[in-house]
Amino acid sequence: MSLSENIQAAEQALEESRDKLLEVSKQYEENPEPTMLEALETQTEDVELKSKELESYRRAEKALAVQASAKPAATEAVA
Repeated sequence: MSLSENIQAAEQALEESRDKLLEVSKQYEENPEPTMLEALETQTEDVELKSKELESYRRAEKALAVQASAKPAATEAVA
């Protein structure tokens, strides 16, 4: 998968995880049991993990874009 495809997949995974967090949150409100609290914490951690993954892909894309734009300038300076 290309970096762009990874970003798209990570965005989709994050959106799905957030939707699941909303669902679990509603379930916890209806049934504030310790097991539901654990499910809420687990889903929150999943959202955080997916968010970090997406941010990593975006930083990598940005770094590569900066590197790619710097290469032609370095090549022109040599010529």
